[in-house]
This record gives sequence, structure tokens and C-alpha cells, in this order.
Amino acid sequence: YNKFLHKFTRGKGYGKNKFVRKALSFFDWMFRDQFVNVHGHIMHLPPKGFNAYSTSGIYGELDTITVESIVQKGDYALDIGAAIGYYTLILRRAVSDSGKVFAFEPKQDRFQFLKENFQINKYENVEIKNAAIFPNNVKPQFFRSTGPKGGLRHLRKKSDSHIAVDIETIDLDSFFKND
Repeated sequence: YNKFLHKFTRGKGYGKNKFVRKALSFFDWMFRDQFVNVHGHIMHLPPKGFNAYSTSGIYGELDTITVESIVQKGDYALDIGAAIGYYTLILRRAVSDSGKVFAFEPKQDRFQFLKENFQINKYENVEIKNAAIFPNNVKPQFFRSTGPKGGLRHLRKKSDSHIAVDIETIDLDSFFKND
């Protein structure tokens, strides 16, 4: 699929066309797998979303290269809103055994995939928390969509399709004083 796509497009900018983007998204969905090698890591993907991870083998190539060039062995790194752990895995490989990564993901379903993806890759020196980062230990009201798309909101209820959920919050200053 990727070889065909590269040969077909040859950098001509077809992805700028809305119809082509939708078609490519459909093919990403069609050819996806549950367990994939993403930039050298084994990842378990949720049934919906994250299709490009499966078919591209890398997510946000320029961002990935930037992170890998900045983060060094022995560093301490944070991934806030870690989702299923793509960048957390990239960060962990960069800091090596002498560093540490802290990953925070408030959505329970994504957190379970994050946790599993670290177990699959047998990485240590990673601390993952099922929590949102919010200053001064304030407990805002969070809302999630009842539909298939959408993340968490903390400012206000957007529509009747959003319901209130309890989310743990962590103040980073307090967290690192105790760590």
C-alpha cells in the first residue's frame, strides 16, 4: 500500500484535495492492523482512529525527527496528553535507561492503550498517570462526547451530546515536589 501510494503521488500534493484526503483516510482504515510496528515500536491500536500509525509506520515525521534530535540520553521528559503513547515511546527510547519519561493521559480508554503499549515494549523508567494536568490542584468539570469522536473538554458543556465525567487532575509543581 505504501509503495503504491508513494509511486502514485510522487510528492505532487494530491493530499491537499479534500476528496483525496478522504480516500486516503479510507484506505488507511481498510489496511490497518491491531498490532503494528510504528517507528520501531510495537503498538496496539484502538479499533477506531490512529489509522495512519498502521499504514505509515510513523506519525508526524517532522515532529518525530525534532523530538529525537532534541531529547538526549539521561534527560527527563514529559508527554502531556499522551494518548496511546506514540511520543511517549519515542521519548523513552531517546532518554534511554538513564533518563525518565512522565506521561499523562486523562481519557481512560486511551490510557489503557498507553499502559499496554509500554508493557508490550518492556520499557522501564516511564511513569504513566491517568490524569489531566491542571494548575493548583483545581478540579474543573470535564465533559466528554457521547459520540464516536471527540476528546475531553473542561471549559463548558458544548452540547447535549456531552456528559460530565470525573477526571483526576495533577498540578505539575506539586507532583515533582513529591517525586
